[in-house]
Amino acid sequence: MIKVIEVSAPWCAQCKGFKPIFDSVKKELETDDIQFSEVNADDDDDFVEKYKIQSLPTTLITNDKGDLLKKIVGLKNHDALRDDILSDHYTE
Repeated sequence: MIKVIEVSAPWCAQCKGFKPIFDSVKKELETDDIQFSEVNADDDDDFVEKYKIQSLPTTLITNDKGDLLKKIVGLKNHDALRDDILSDHYTE
């Protein structure tokens, strides 16, 4: 299983533009093997520090143990985000 985590903040204009793209990819790909979630960077300093988040939006792809597989910084279009997720879809 992999987890796709959108890290954003309410004040971030680019995050607001990325949200519909993230939601669309989530609707297309979410299964028991690919889970999606969101983290508000303002509310979770430990998470931001753990994954060294420096820019928003950032999308993280992790395994089920939380090990980072890929970090995507900035905006991506639907197809590019979907392709990034599927290229890192590891099953054990």
